[in-house]
Amino acid sequence: MKPSLLSFALFGAMASFSVDATTNPPSSPAPVLSWGRCTLGTGTSLDPDLFARIDCGWIQVPHDRGAVSSPQVRLPVLRVRAAKPERYEGTVFYHPGGPGVDPMSYLLSMAKHWNAVDITDPNFGDLRRLAERYDIIAVTPRGLTDDTRPECVAFTGENASQALLAPDDDEAWRTLVADTRAFAHSCGPKAALIHTEAQVEDIEAVRAAMGLSTAHFYATSYGTWVATWYAATHPAHTGRLLLDASVDFQRRWLFQQAGLHIYRERALIADALKPASERPEVYGLGTSSPAIRQRLIGMPLFMRRLWAPAISFPEHVVAALAIADEWQAMPQDQRSFDALRNRLMRHAFHKQDDIDREMRKDAFALAGALFQDNESPRPVPYGGTAAMFAVYCNDSIWRASPDEIRRGVRFMDTQVALPRGNDAVMSLICAAWPHVAHPRPSFDVLKRLPSIMLMHASSDWATPMGAAEAIAEQLPNSHLLITRGLQGHNSLGQPMAACATRHAAHYLLTGETPTTSRTECVLGEPGDASTHPAHQEL
Repeated sequence: MKPSLLSFALFGAMASFSVDATTNPPSSPAPVLSWGRCTLGTGTSLDPDLFARIDCGWIQVPHDRGAVSSPQVRLPVLRVRAAKPERYEGTVFYHPGGPGVDPMSYLLSMAKHWNAVDITDPNFGDLRRLAERYDIIAVTPRGLTDDTRPECVAFTGENASQALLAPDDDEAWRTLVADTRAFAHSCGPKAALIHTEAQVEDIEAVRAAMGLSTAHFYATSYGTWVATWYAATHPAHTGRLLLDASVDFQRRWLFQQAGLHIYRERALIADALKPASERPEVYGLGTSSPAIRQRLIGMPLFMRRLWAPAISFPEHVVAALAIADEWQAMPQDQRSFDALRNRLMRHAFHKQDDIDREMRKDAFALAGALFQDNESPRPVPYGGTAAMFAVYCNDSIWRASPDEIRRGVRFMDTQVALPRGNDAVMSLICAAWPHVAHPRPSFDVLKRLPSIMLMHASSDWATPMGAAEAIAEQLPNSHLLITRGLQGHNSLGQPMAACATRHAAHYLLTGETPTTSRTECVLGEPGDASTHPAHQEL
């Protein structure tokens, strides 16, 4: 998940937020939480009322909780205090995902959004009430600060792109294996201490230091892995769990990556291929979903990898296949963005002008994704931060050999319409990882919590909806909100996810859940007013 332009501006501000020098934490070995003033960076601004409610602090904790004696490290903590402290009802811990993502800019952006909501809005008003009655807090994960950042060699993924786009190139594969192994062994001992278990205990240290009896969570993407790990480890202190765009937190990362391919393929068939085959007069792709899928598998591999996050609906499939056909029809020495664009200008997408025009727009967008600004081919991105890889490798046991991983890549390339390849890079790095894994706690503990709410867009390329559905089936205390037709990652507060936001925000505010375990919302439609009447101000 990438920050918005607003978030980028706030991140620049956050880089210059600092704790007042008079409140430096003492050198006590026990966890210490100190709050101080925040300073806003030059060139950025926040609403004065909102800025006055922002606290910057540090939590001082042992670097290695498993050691008898360990040096202390300091992790930044950001809190947005309740706008109406006289009506304070609790604290929500926020985690935007990652791994290896600094949550500060996301929290500021979210707080700005929630504070701007019209409190009388029947669907979004509870977000404003949350901002008024709850402190929202985020803890910076390990691996992002000077005293916890591992000194790994840079991993750009350049060799990964070459090897995964030429699966029969033995030399390219050997180079990639050597590359990933060198990276895994370069990070040093700090890398062993960057994992979800440590992050959970850092959050618990903040909770305990603040004297909170209960921690509520709003978490997205990988953050749902963190929140549920916390709940499984500290159920007595866990309150409401709102999981937005949940990962399949019941599985190890290795199996979860395989599951993502399956869930993504199911979503592609349900949301794109089946509708296209049911309306051949509109999309012109015939009446067989399997046949359309085979055409996608037949596209050039670099297109399939680059477009994996982007193809979700029938119009995208039409555009992708048209580009692939035009590209393969061009002589190899004449292939360029301009030549492709010219051919797409002449391509007949549909006999009706308005439909033809919209499909051509989709085609131009997909074609643009294949090239960089200088019109050179765009490499498939396989790089990543040390903090990200450390979490994946430390959280699970990885035992596949390079040969097994390569066979898996080849299998996915022939069986999956839109393979990513990221899982192969992660598997190679983690298979060579020299540190001990920290398996997650028992999933069964979550079944004994009062309630868990999951919300999901029906078309989510990063964390497909199938993962949330599988989790909900195994948790009798869960409630699943799905927005049909919504494409993207994360739903809460999205303008077109009014129905889901109504239920989710109300749950986070009050703990009340819908009467059914599954609620199907429709893109752009408001929530059911009979289920949760709009909150009235007292």
